Amino acid sequence: MWFHYIGSQTTAKDAFATTSRIVGPLLATHFFNHQTHHRGQVHAALTYFGHDPGDTDLPLVLLQV
Repeated sequence: MWFHYIGSQTTAKDAFATTSRIVGPLLATHFFNHQTHHRGQVHAALTYFGHDPGDTDLPLVLLQV
């Protein structure tokens, strides 16, 4: 299990802190990639129905604001 990789002398508090340091960035990365996935789906649907969704790249959108 996951706690075997942390070390046999680790307390529960240390194990939670170590797991949080590992899982936090993974969750942030997952959420970012997942929203990108949905943005692509919306872009594809709009294009399919004949609409021009415009720029969806964040730097280009921010330049238009």
